[in-house]
Amino acid sequence: MIALIKIGNSIYENVPATVAVPMKFNENGMPVAFKEKPNPLIPNDPEKLKHVFKDTISWFTDRYIQSQLNSINEDLPDLVSEKSYLEGVFAASGISPEAVRNETVLVILSKKTINQAVTDLSIPEDLKSDFERAVEIARIIAWKEAIWKAEEKLESQIDSMTFEQLLQLDVKALCETAYAEIPLEV
Repeated sequence: MIALIKIGNSIYENVPATVAVPMKFNENGMPVAFKEKPNPLIPNDPEKLKHVFKDTISWFTDRYIQSQLNSINEDLPDLVSEKSYLEGVFAASGISPEAVRNETVLVILSKKTINQAVTDLSIPEDLKSDFERAVEIARIIAWKEAIWKAEEKLESQIDSMTFEQLLQLDVKALCETAYAEIPLEV
């Protein structure tokens, strides 16, 4: 049983790997004997099935990221434009956007605290909350990138699976387990 699979633009859940095809019928035309055959919905070629599962993982990952962002009332395009706006605010105050980006990365990597970065950048007190927001946005973007890196690892796992393993794959559980190790912290 395949728990989740995306084929083309359609999403299927709990798809059996095989189907029972009637082989014999009684005098009323009712089937009385069946033969198990591969489900025609599922690609029978291992490489095609791997491609379908990679597409399924990508689709699931997109939805997962959007769901997590929705849970914190954020939208990726808005975050990107807000990041650009904040860089402009700092630039207008004589603080280079590149320096702001570098310092936010150091904060995200726990190499500096926000207060240390604010001091090092000589950010005026009235812009401190803007820098805190820039760090928050950078954390969200770093989280999204970490999820996509995890997605790449899952695709590599797909490449090493046998056809039989693929037929038992639960993409949703695989992704949720991997992504749970990358919490969205803002």
